[in-house]
Amino acid sequence: GRTVAEIFAAAGEAEFRRLEREELERAAARPDDAVVAAGGGTFALAENLKLAQRAGVVVWLNPPFAEIVRRIGALGKA
Repeated sequence: GRTVAEIFAAAGEAEFRRLEREELERAAARPDDAVVAAGGGTFALAENLKLAQRAGVVVWLNPPFAEIVRRIGALGKA
């Protein structure tokens, strides 16, 4: 029920990454098929990538920085 920015401000990045890992584990344990859209920081932790790969197919979308700016705005806060 909180935004990423709110979690970072209140508890810091380490707590955000812990919560993110919990949700990734929950999604990986689902018995049905699902699409999980994770932010780029999720796979900065190698164990998260390994977990996702064991659970299914991982597709990495890696557009050029200029395209990201075009999509979300120069401030990256859209």
